[in-house]
Amino acid sequence: MSARIAAVASILTVMTLAAGCGDEGAGGSSQPSGPTTTFPTTEPEHAAPGKQAGTGPSDTASVFFTTGEQFRKVERPLPEGEDELMAATEALVEGPTPRERNAEVEAQTQIPASTELDDVSVDGDTAVVEVSPQFTAGIPADPARRSRAEESELDARLAQVTYTLTQFPQVKAAK
Repeated sequence: MSARIAAVASILTVMTLAAGCGDEGAGGSSQPSGPTTTFPTTEPEHAAPGKQAGTGPSDTASVFFTTGEQFRKVERPLPEGEDELMAATEALVEGPTPRERNAEVEAQTQIPASTELDDVSVDGDTAVVEVSPQFTAGIPADPARRSRAEESELDARLAQVTYTLTQFPQVKAAK
């Protein structure tokens, strides 16, 4: 009986997250709303090869952290010449900077600090992210054994990755 309740709770959680994403065609946004923080950088504003400076994702990327039960978008500069998907995901996995953690509305992360990023590739319009097993630290592998809190924590980790990667036009989903 408890496995059935856990399965229903998981489905409801996914449906709630999907419903909260909005429909771009209806004037909504696929990105969560909330506070955005842009910190000045001393890095030069160069464009990646083949991209013009000042054209959006070639210079910066949004990295989605958490603040309580909400998502917090933080702008990060992208290193020149580096793959934008890999750079944005690396910034996410590294977590908020001390300055971001100490901001008026602090940035937090649900992704464990010991998590390592192995690779980010694109298959069709889906970003495929390979991370170390630490990404699921503290979460039972068997969904039937997860508490509601563990399901929510895993959902938040996955949503941070999904929101960060779906900002790029070539990515519609992440796994």
